[in-house]
Amino acid sequence: MKIDYNTQNAPYEIFGSRLSAACKLAGISNIQLSKMVNVDPSHISRFRKGQRAPKSSPQLADNIQKVLYQKISEQGQLEQLRSLMRDNITHLSATPTDSPDLEDAFKKWLLNFSTTDQTAAMSLIHGIGNFSPDPALMEMGKNDVTLDITGSVQIPPKDNLSFYNNTGLQEAVLLFLNDVIRCGGKELLLFSDLPMNWLLDDPSFMAKWKTAMAKCVKSGVRITIIHNIDRDMKEMVEAIYGWFPLYLSGTIHPLYSHKPSGGRFFHTLFVCPGVAVIEGWQAQSPKDNGLYRLLYDPAQISHFASVFEDLKRNSKPLLKFIRNTKETVDAAAAANPSDLVCPVISLSGTSILIEKNSVTVKRQTEPYFGFVFYHPTMIRAFTQIAQSTKM
Repeated sequence: MKIDYNTQNAPYEIFGSRLSAACKLAGISNIQLSKMVNVDPSHISRFRKGQRAPKSSPQLADNIQKVLYQKISEQGQLEQLRSLMRDNITHLSATPTDSPDLEDAFKKWLLNFSTTDQTAAMSLIHGIGNFSPDPALMEMGKNDVTLDITGSVQIPPKDNLSFYNNTGLQEAVLLFLNDVIRCGGKELLLFSDLPMNWLLDDPSFMAKWKTAMAKCVKSGVRITIIHNIDRDMKEMVEAIYGWFPLYLSGTIHPLYSHKPSGGRFFHTLFVCPGVAVIEGWQAQSPKDNGLYRLLYDPAQISHFASVFEDLKRNSKPLLKFIRNTKETVDAAAAANPSDLVCPVISLSGTSILIEKNSVTVKRQTEPYFGFVFYHPTMIRAFTQIAQSTKM
């Protein structure tokens, strides 16, 4: 599903516009900057358009800032830079252009990753109201029935395999899901705090991943996924959109970790008990430097399944899919008045009920279904939308 953010400004518009202005003062192009900070030019292009930001990669953000400030200084444009920042940073006019404080001010000014959470929330509301689900998926998980897999072929034991970088992770994931399907796996346990670009930025891989995941769901595989709380609203909505058709099956149990991630490594852990494990890590660096292992040893599979359960104990529900949501009574009447944040609102073909600890979004046309969201960032974003409607 394509995400439409056209209803409001790009989520990282502030960062994108400031980056573009700084590049102009520095006299460098997207390609030149990308070479200086060792990333693909497409990343710089997305940054400048406000579509992405290096929020989850502090080292990359710092490198971009340092390179730009150096080039702006070399071009003799520091006075122009100070003028550019003056409206946003107080007392800047008294800061000499040769003062280290000016570079500190530039860092604070440039690395503004403010995102319009309402933009992402509005796109999600619009998506729920206009989505046309696959009827077969809507029937999956009904009455919590698990389908039996017949005629599954047990694959012979394999040697453990190693994969490198994002392309290696993609290859490992497709092999892993193929093994799950062939072996008749019953459960998937998924966790990764890795930035989502390994999944979202490659349309060809995304299509293959969706196909494999749909086969797992239609085979009755139950999926528990622990999302990363550190992701911003836009990235969470993109992740939900990526999983959207699968959520409608009712076979996915999404959680989010309320423990903050560390500042040194990203970790990935995908487990299918009795079948295989993908376990890997990557330094929090602008370089694509991950190492991922596809493991088949029963003892290792059992160990990492236990590790996942430990992660799960520190997690909370992210969302819940609900079916058959057509109601004959006002939803507000069923809610506890003390928990109700505002009256129920109708928007883009949905009804939205906001309570202190959850937001319920339901389609108002057939097929009737909806989601209950529990993440604090989502609750805040939906509340802002409700307040802006003045209903």
